[in-house]
Amino acid sequence: MIHIVLRSTQTLISSPFRLLLALTLSLGPIAGQAQVDSLQNANEMLGNFRAVVAPTDSTVMIVGDQGKILRSKNGGATWKVVCSQTESTTALYNIAFAGGLNGLAVGQGGKILYTKDGGMTWAPGRSGTRETLFGVALVEGKETRGWAVGGHGTILRTSDGGISWIPSVSGVDVYLNSIFFINASEGWTCGISGEILHTSDGGKIWKERLPGLTTALNAIHFVTPSIGWAVGGYGSIVKTENGGVSWIKQNIRPEFEDFKTKDMLTACSFRDALNGLVVGTGQNLLRTVDGGSTYIEQKVATEEVLMGVSFSSRSIGWLVGYDGCLLKTTDGGATWKFVAIHFE
Repeated sequence: MIHIVLRSTQTLISSPFRLLLALTLSLGPIAGQAQVDSLQNANEMLGNFRAVVAPTDSTVMIVGDQGKILRSKNGGATWKVVCSQTESTTALYNIAFAGGLNGLAVGQGGKILYTKDGGMTWAPGRSGTRETLFGVALVEGKETRGWAVGGHGTILRTSDGGISWIPSVSGVDVYLNSIFFINASEGWTCGISGEILHTSDGGKIWKERLPGLTTALNAIHFVTPSIGWAVGGYGSIVKTENGGVSWIKQNIRPEFEDFKTKDMLTACSFRDALNGLVVGTGQNLLRTVDGGSTYIEQKVATEEVLMGVSFSSRSIGWLVGYDGCLLKTTDGGATWKFVAIHFE
């Protein structure tokens, strides 16, 4: 899942910052470097992008350091600022959607925003905290349930789509960077010192699961109640096949039992038990087609830190990062192209 003040490169991105290292198909040429640089320069004035969500192939939303929510209704052809914080320092760090209408965005100083119309309008929720929030999750059912995590072990939950929030006791006093729920009951969160917590009652009670790491974990993702991954500092990737009871390291050098890359990994997205993407500080995406037994490195034509990834379908996906970095794939990740932000 990165944030606020960066210390060392690893701690910096790992703490509240989530990097994206996308696992995809073989990555081909994206665009000429001069063209990429030109597009990048046009986007830089928008600041660092922290997260992206694509509820549909046509609808995409981005959040970032300037506290704005950018929304496209036509697959990135044009964009509109649908929400802008009055406080210039109120960065937004993450965004989540359930279905096509309900969404949440979280950020600095306990900021929570919610939407019930597909992101066209946003309103502030009553978080009840001043702790910065780094991760958010949302699940639709009889009620629209959501969860947010952040500084000093903060875990919040809502059952009304984000209007009001109730704190839960996490039992830890660290930055929690990411949260994922597979359904309204089963969820996991991960933190800056390698913590992974699990709940089976919708977030009321949390129990620690030990992945055997001391490096920051920035993102966590499950495809079933049993199978999931967490990624983070110094190239760490761990997988569970029993709901988080035990974890195994992936992408390691067996002779040294350490991870093949030392990049900070900030985000991940897995389509199913076999296919996934991981991203981070390096200029590579990591892709797996065998559940993480092997990872393929793919070059991406950007030097920016990647912070977020979202797929709306098997074909269409998005990457965001520092200095307005925005890339799109229409072939499942085989190739990525820079997208210049043009406002309506």
